[in-house]
Amino acid sequence: MNARTGKPYLREGYAPATINHALSVVSAFYDRHVRAGHGPVVSTVRPQGRHGRRIEAHHNPLEAFRLHRRGAYRQKQTYPEPRAVPDDVIEDLFAALDCNRDRALFSMFLSSGARGRRRWG
Repeated sequence: MNARTGKPYLREGYAPATINHALSVVSAFYDRHVRAGHGPVVSTVRPQGRHGRRIEAHHNPLEAFRLHRRGAYRQKQTYPEPRAVPDDVIEDLFAALDCNRDRALFSMFLSSGARGRRRWG
């Protein structure tokens, strides 16, 4: 782990999220060409489950959630908890801001807990 940021160092091979993203891109490429009626006719990525696509993509909250198997080649992903920003990093960033407007915006975003989010799953 990096002591300042708390991020783990890169590991060997591809991360599960990278593999799953690549599978989605390749699958979408073949699906688009099949729907258009040209190009490759058979996808190299096997569909997920019995029905091809996940039915639970837009789940009705009034219905029971059905368990399903992960698609072929799909990797199990873990979603880590958000890390806290160390105080010294916040102080360095706050000191680097040169106008009160930027300091006010930074303080508002920091106190509200607003953060960018990349969590699909």
